[in-house]
Amino acid sequence: MKLLWMLLTAGVICGAQEMESVTLYYTGKMGSFFRNWPIPPATRYRVLKTDPDKLHKLLSENKIRLAVTTVPLQKNGLKTVKFAYQAPILAVHPSNPLRNMSTKQARALLENQRGSWRTFNGPSARIHLYVKARPELPLPVMRNDHAHGRARPRTILEPEPLGGKQADEEPIPTIEYSRPLKIQTESDAKSFSLLFTDPFGIACFDITRFNETRVQLLKIDNIPPTLQNFRAGSYPLTTILYLTYPDSPTPAERELLRYIRSIKFSRSLYLAGFLPEKPVTEK
Repeated sequence: MKLLWMLLTAGVICGAQEMESVTLYYTGKMGSFFRNWPIPPATRYRVLKTDPDKLHKLLSENKIRLAVTTVPLQKNGLKTVKFAYQAPILAVHPSNPLRNMSTKQARALLENQRGSWRTFNGPSARIHLYVKARPELPLPVMRNDHAHGRARPRTILEPEPLGGKQADEEPIPTIEYSRPLKIQTESDAKSFSLLFTDPFGIACFDITRFNETRVQLLKIDNIPPTLQNFRAGSYPLTTILYLTYPDSPTPAERELLRYIRSIKFSRSLYLAGFLPEKPVTEK
C-alpha cells in the first residue's frame, strides 16, 4: 500500500511538471477579452494587468512572452505587431459649420474642461456632448439646458438680432461655460439620433463609426478620422494596441494566438468599440 501511494504521488508530481503555463500581460482595460479563451487541458493560464514601467522591467528580465500593450515592445526572440485601434471620433449636426478642432480643444471638451460654443466662434451657448455610457454606470436622467431666459436657444448659424424689440433690451452677457452638458446614451446609435436633431450638439463616437456620412465628422488638427490615418497613427486621438508574442510559441501559446486571430474574437473587439487589426502570427 505504501509503495502504491508513492507511485501515485510521483505520478501527480510528474503531471504537474508537464503542465504548460501561458501568461498574458496587458495594459489598459482589455483584460476581460482574453479571459474567455477556452483553456486547453493541462494548461495553466493567467491574464495579468501591469503598468508600462513594470512591463519594461519584466521585459528586461525575459519574463514576458505574450503581451497586449499601448506601446511596442522590442526584444530579441519576440515579435510585435499592431493589434487594434481605439479613438474618439467627434461629430456635429449637419448644419453646423464647424469642420476642424485642435487636439487641445478636443481633449478639453472630452475631459469636461471647456463647454461653450464661444470656443469655436459660436454663440454664448453650452455644448451638448453626447457620449456612450460606460457599461458599469447607470444612464443619467435627461435634463434640458436653458439659455438664460430664451424660449429657444439660437443655433450656431443664427446671429444676434440687429433690430426690433430685442435691440432695445439690455444685451445678454457673454457666458463662458466651464463644462459641456454631458448626456450619456446607451449606444452610438442613440448618440447619433440625438445629435441629428440638435444643432448645439457634439457627439463622441467609437472609432468603428469612422465611415459615418449622415453627420459631419470633425478633423483633429486638420487630420480626418480615416482607416489609413488610424493605421499610420497620424489621427491625433488614436491609441494603437500592440500584440507581442514569441518567435517560437509553445503549443498552448499557439492556441491562444489562434484564438486572438479568430473572427469571433475580432467581432467581440469591434462590438466593444475597437477596430481590430488581424495580427500576423505563426501558423
